[in-house]
This record gives sequence, structure tokens and C-alpha cells, in this order.
Amino acid sequence: MFSNNYVLAYILSKCTENFTAEQICSKKLIALKKHDQEKETEYYKTLFVYFECRFNASAAAKKLFIDRSSFLSRIERIREIAKIDFESNK
Repeated sequence: MFSNNYVLAYILSKCTENFTAEQICSKKLIALKKHDQEKETEYYKTLFVYFECRFNASAAAKKLFIDRSSFLSRIERIREIAKIDFESNK
């Protein structure tokens, strides 16, 4: 349909330009991103890779170039900071 990616990018940017991050993004993710900026951590990236690897801890750890136990420690810290329950869909 769209032969040029810039057209799609433009349309998407116009669709969201009147919204703040708080209106279109989870408060939990915003809190995690803020924590990363303040503490110079990479929990947001860790969570993104975890999702990208379909919640496979070993694959995510490998992709982040860390050992699995370090990855699991990060996930536990993400749970604490952002109040994310990976067992629930809320």
C-alpha cells in the first residue's frame, strides 16, 4: 500500500503528535524509562529484549551479552521498579 516508508512514518507521526507519552504509554514503562535516565541503567532495554525474545530468559540474556542469573536479577529489579507482574496480564 505505502511504497515509501517515509509516508508511513509521516502519517504515524501526525497521528500521535497531539498526545503526551502519558496518554499513549503505560505508566509502568514511563516509570522504568525515568529510572533508567536517572540511574543510568538499562532496564527498559532489558525488558524490550525480553519481550522480543518472547519471554525466553536464556535467549534474552544471550542477546544482551550477560549471563542468565544477571538477566534474572534485572527482571526482578524491573518488577520492583515498575510494579510489573509477569504472571498477570494487568
